[in-house]
Amino acid sequence: MFYCHKDCQLKDWQSGHKYECKVFRGNRYCTKSSSDTQRLLHRLWLCIKSDESFTTQTIQLFDGSVVCLNDMEVDVSLISEAKECMEEFEMICDSFEYFGHELYRKEMLRWFALIKRNTRCLNTEPQIFGDFQPKCSLDSALYLCLYPQLSSVGHSCCPNSALVDNGFKLQLRAVKPISTTDEITISFIDLINDKTDRKELLKKYFIVCKCEKCEHILD
Repeated sequence: MFYCHKDCQLKDWQSGHKYECKVFRGNRYCTKSSSDTQRLLHRLWLCIKSDESFTTQTIQLFDGSVVCLNDMEVDVSLISEAKECMEEFEMICDSFEYFGHELYRKEMLRWFALIKRNTRCLNTEPQIFGDFQPKCSLDSALYLCLYPQLSSVGHSCCPNSALVDNGFKLQLRAVKPISTTDEITISFIDLINDKTDRKELLKKYFIVCKCEKCEHILD
């Protein structure tokens, strides 16, 4: 693990690196052979187990309400249908057991699903995406981020908002007028796909879309 400056290292130390430092420094853990999701889940798990208040710290949402990690909901019932996700989850569990971490698979599955649904790869170059999780170039990808604020933003294949990535900040912008009673929605996938393909792609986010486009097959 490398940092661009000592200031970044100090900030990251407080954000959770102090809990994972011993693991990364050990010869048994190779970051090059682990996935971004595995490293993020590893850090999240260590923060949860090392700081009792970590999951109860509140974060302000777009509507002014507050939420903590324990409040964030995710439907994990669809995870068994996502073969690639389950294979990755099993590999992560194996790595946790290898390091001797106390493992509760049901709880771990929830955090895994939460990360899968609410993370985004940030890049060095400004980009505007219609989909939630574009493929990141290894040359431009900086880091994988967990955004609790996005837990309040739903998916729609007819979204009223879009995410704008300027490289270091993620912004949510309206793409059409939104009334006070409307749910804020974005697309988690590329909307160029038809209903069948969209349904398959949404499985990795544990989402069954019931928007007007999907319900009435308006492709």
